[in-house]
Amino acid sequence: MAKLIIHLNEYFHSLHPENNVAYTAIQALTANKILENISPCLWGLVENPTLILQYYADPLFINSVLRMGTVFTEWDDISYWHASGADFRKGQSVWMFMCRESDSIYHGSYIVQEFEIGKDNETFIPRKLCSILFWNKEDEDEDYDSIIQISNLISSDNDSCKFSYGLYKYCEESQEIQIVFDTEDDNIYQLPDCLKRIRIGYPYKEKGEKIWSHFIKKFDDGEARAIFSKNLCDTLNVEYLDDEYKILDVNISRKYFSLLIKQNNQPSVYRIPIDAYAFLKGLSVFEEVTVCRHTQQLCIEWPWLGYAIPMSEFETIEKDNPEKDTLNSSIP
Repeated sequence: MAKLIIHLNEYFHSLHPENNVAYTAIQALTANKILENISPCLWGLVENPTLILQYYADPLFINSVLRMGTVFTEWDDISYWHASGADFRKGQSVWMFMCRESDSIYHGSYIVQEFEIGKDNETFIPRKLCSILFWNKEDEDEDYDSIIQISNLISSDNDSCKFSYGLYKYCEESQEIQIVFDTEDDNIYQLPDCLKRIRIGYPYKEKGEKIWSHFIKKFDDGEARAIFSKNLCDTLNVEYLDDEYKILDVNISRKYFSLLIKQNNQPSVYRIPIDAYAFLKGLSVFEEVTVCRHTQQLCIEWPWLGYAIPMSEFETIEKDNPEKDTLNSSIP
């Protein structure tokens, strides 16, 4: 079964190399934990190829998969957690949860960065990075809310997808997540049995929680997000070049998808036929788009849609008048 999935994924990725999300998502289907629960039967031979076709044919298909995950709005986009009952001290861990609640490929999942407190109260050392999905609660009578799914982030250095499953229960009153695994081996990221959210600026009565809140606020106001972003980009082997390549305007016509990009104070138009890739016809000029480097290759990327196209595939037209910043005036 795994060989069939890998073969089909490599084949469709060769046809649609711009669809990074489909390629990564299908790699997850070959995880041992998933294959162990799929018997090599005729239904599996039908179901998995169908899933692969849906991932590549429908850019929004992954959203229907990820919407089985719960987004806790009270946590905001960024939240911080520590082991319940633990004191703030050297060697202790703190976890940053990042979630973007939107109609994007990341809806319903959390990227989690573990930090270790360093030799002083303002040093936080980035450690493990993983993805967590809290499955939606289905039964109010259950002792635990639902399943927690934990996985690594696939990168160029580690292209295998590891999954772990447990049960979780979230208590809104105490702001704690209780987690239980069948075996210790399932807890691949050594998460504590209970995580407690650090509410920045909250008027805690407990001295220990006041200390956590105080120092994490300083960390969040300082370098926390920059360290997280750098570690995430290093893991995924991607470098975003927003300062070097400034996108001034976006235009979509019946013939071309075009970008006006300024580099070294020289604006240029980068355009590609609208029918070069199927997803281009469904784009809006308001989609987030950026220039980045993937493993030494410059790309135009739509980070929240999961698509990337090498810049070498775009036709380049230099503008004669660098004072104009409108794209339409520069397209013949």
